[in-house]
Amino acid sequence: VVADPVIKNGVIFVGTIDGSLHAVSIEDRKIIWTFRGGDEAASIWGAPLVTEEAVFFGDEGGNLFAVSPKDGSALWPSPYVAGASLVAGGAETDDGVLFITDEGRIFTIDTEKEPRPVVSLDTAVYATPLYIDGRVVTAPAIKEALLQAFDLTGKEVWNFIPSK
Repeated sequence: VVADPVIKNGVIFVGTIDGSLHAVSIEDRKIIWTFRGGDEAASIWGAPLVTEEAVFFGDEGGNLFAVSPKDGSALWPSPYVAGASLVAGGAETDDGVLFITDEGRIFTIDTEKEPRPVVSLDTAVYATPLYIDGRVVTAPAIKEALLQAFDLTGKEVWNFIPSK
């Protein structure tokens, strides 16, 4: 396991290197359900994003899955293909969830599997984005900015470069 586990409503959700997502009861430490993405699934590196409606998680193959938090059943007939590895976790927004590929493509998506591009950065990003007050905060793998913030139209709002 390299993905950080997430706890919600007495359940631990954790992804694995073999591409499985497990829901484990905190109370009795038993597996409630396991989701396996089939032939499409690859290693899960990022923490799952758990909402009331779905557990969203990406894999290094660039697949984004949405499953029921209650029983682990797939909410989509096939995963959303992001076009590049999803090694970071996601963030919940006002109208869906937000993910970023390792190539810097930021997008939102909802439980209906409707993606909306936000912005494409010209750099690698491995850290989980944050969503705060309508802004997406990222930590790109570049020396020009330690942190960058964008609104959901893709406009850069600010960046932070530490002084030496």
